[in-house]
Amino acid sequence: MAFELIIACRERVPPDLREQWSASLTKHGIHCEIRPDFSPERWGGGFLPFKVDAIPHDLIDDELLAPAISGFEVDFNENTVFFRSAMGRTCTEFALLCLCAAELAIMTSGEWHDSQSGESYTADKALQAAQDEIKATLACPGTAARIQYPFEGWH
Repeated sequence: MAFELIIACRERVPPDLREQWSASLTKHGIHCEIRPDFSPERWGGGFLPFKVDAIPHDLIDDELLAPAISGFEVDFNENTVFFRSAMGRTCTEFALLCLCAAELAIMTSGEWHDSQSGESYTADKALQAAQDEIKATLACPGTAARIQYPFEGWH
């Protein structure tokens, strides 16, 4: 089953979102590089790749085989940003999606909307919602998304 989050932004999405996301993920112990030519103004939607060099064990329930390729689908539409991952997503992909959505809600004083649960959270509660979502997913018996894919360069 796909997983979707929607961020309703009250402030403009920062044009330097790539750099801001990288810096905010570092605070969570994630060291990564987002596709070098990414900018929200020019992004046409779809899968946004990340080169992941480090991510804490508690976010993916495994040790990262670094560097790894990961990412999620993201689409920018005026003041609404749609995040999505397909069924079969990896734990790394899910953690990146949830944390980037929460950090964007914080940056834009936005609201986090969880399409699955119908829950909504203000920016000050979005990070906790992301962390809760990650923990709940990792706790599911049979979660088989521990697969990791090696980073082979920007193509």
